[in-house]
Amino acid sequence: MSTLKAYGDEVLSIFQLIGNKENDITKSIAWALNKCPVFMKNVVHEIFDIEIDPDEVYIFYQNYDAATGITDIEMTDGQTFHLIIEAKRGWLLPGSKQLTKYLLRNDFSKSTVPNKAIVSMSECSLEYAKDNLPFLEVNNVPVKHLSWNRIHELAAASRSDSNNEQKHLLEELKEYLGGIMTMQTQDSNWVYVVVLGSGKPENCDLTWIEIVKNHNKYFHPVGGNG
Repeated sequence: MSTLKAYGDEVLSIFQLIGNKENDITKSIAWALNKCPVFMKNVVHEIFDIEIDPDEVYIFYQNYDAATGITDIEMTDGQTFHLIIEAKRGWLLPGSKQLTKYLLRNDFSKSTVPNKAIVSMSECSLEYAKDNLPFLEVNNVPVKHLSWNRIHELAAASRSDSNNEQKHLLEELKEYLGGIMTMQTQDSNWVYVVVLGSGKPENCDLTWIEIVKNHNKYFHPVGGNG
């Protein structure tokens, strides 16, 4: 068999040809959900612990709303569940403003289905997400997290009950997600060393040392004269 390379790297999955940016990852997940009903059922069950009929589900990629912008993926069967997925590249999580904004979407806020959720997807582990998402519930709507690693596991678990075409697609999705999870930038191994002082940042009651020591946080302006 011949070897296909793109931008110098060997292509092992058709999804690699789409790309590895945030929107590319979202497209790939949406396509796999649409083409692999067992995978879709497992993902929805992971979020809500319910059984669904994949034939009744609508998947919306980059669904636009004039007031609240664009969602990465929306899924609903109009009867039992409605979820909004916000996907991030790397170890990132959506912020409070973004999550809260989704509650204002007409189709989501007016839906009377018994199961609703906003789901973040990224490389972050579930444990990290629970500690670092701005909240785990907003206006009685749960905010949940699925890591790329968990999606990889669900794709693997979905293969045995899928047909041959779907098995091949899920295997390619696994290859794709595996590459994304291990991909590093040239900057990823940099180590930053900073000196913490006893002074206080502007409009803050804590010293720089207390911020790090007591809250395990650090921040610093970017740009300027240094």
